This record gives sequence, structure tokens and C-alpha cells, in this order.
Amino acid sequence: MKSIKIITIAIMLGLFSLASAQEFFDEPPPMGPKREQIENRIKTVKIWKLTEELNLTSEQSQAFFPIYNEFDENRRNMEGERMKLMKELKSITEQEKTDDKEITKLLDKLDEFDSRIKDKRARFRKELEGVLSVKQIGILYVFEMQFMHQMREIIRDARREKHNGGFHRRNSND
Repeated sequence: MKSIKIITIAIMLGLFSLASAQEFFDEPPPMGPKREQIENRIKTVKIWKLTEELNLTSEQSQAFFPIYNEFDENRRNMEGERMKLMKELKSITEQEKTDDKEITKLLDKLDEFDSRIKDKRARFRKELEGVLSVKQIGILYVFEMQFMHQMREIIRDARREKHNGGFHRRNSND
């Protein structure tokens, strides 16, 4: 529990400058040096924490991380493409006069996209079975969910603080 708090604080400090990150459906900010630096910090913390949580041997690490990194990159790209489709669907459904055929076309694309994501996850899991134990794969799935949840909370809190006048120091009396 203590290590999770330390990780959360480290990520929070790294994400402070991302406090103005995109709202739902907005385009992400351009990849500048500062954002790239923050993303690299997050990746480093995630790798460190994954290694610790999964209790990876050096042999497992060498086999696991190339598989994991490729899957993670593909997943992020696909989620970006899916978000574009969702943004387009949102735009069309907000119009006074909607085109049912266009909406149906987008819904079909989203369903197909979700199916491709599910297939990629199944292939990823199959690849992991030769590298990790079943328990480690379970731990990985739980870790992924918790890590993403923590990231969302940190970003949400940072946005809230930014909109409330920025971060403030606590008084010694607090």
C-alpha cells in the first residue's frame, strides 16, 4: 500500500504539467519535449512497478517486455483511432438532422474495432502463456486496470486543482 502511494505521488508530480490535458473527445496536445519527458517517466515507473508486481526473473523480463511493449503500443494506437470514431459519432448524433446510414456505418466500424481489440488481447494473452505463469498473467491484468484507474484519478485531480486556482501548499497547521 505504501509503495502505491509513493508511485502515485511520483506520477502526480510528473503529470502536473499535463493538468491541462485534453477533455473527453478533444485532440491530445501535440507531442512536445515536456510531454514526451512526462510520458517517458510514466513508462519508467510502470515498467519498474510491473517488474516488482509480477516478480519477474531476468529471463522473464527479457521475454516479457518486448511482447508487452508491442501490445501496449498497438493498444494505444487502436484506442486513438477508436476515439476518433467516437468523436465523429458524437458530432453526427449532435446534429439536428441525423443520417441513420452514417450512424449505422460508424457503429459497425466501432463494433469491428472492438472485435479487433479483443482479438489482439487474446493473442497477447496467448503469447504471455509461454513467458509468465497464469497467476502472473492475472496479476498483470489487475495491475493494468488499477494503473489506468490511478492515472485517470491523478489527471482528474490535477485538472480540478488547476481549475481551482492551481496547486497550493499546505499550511503547517493542516
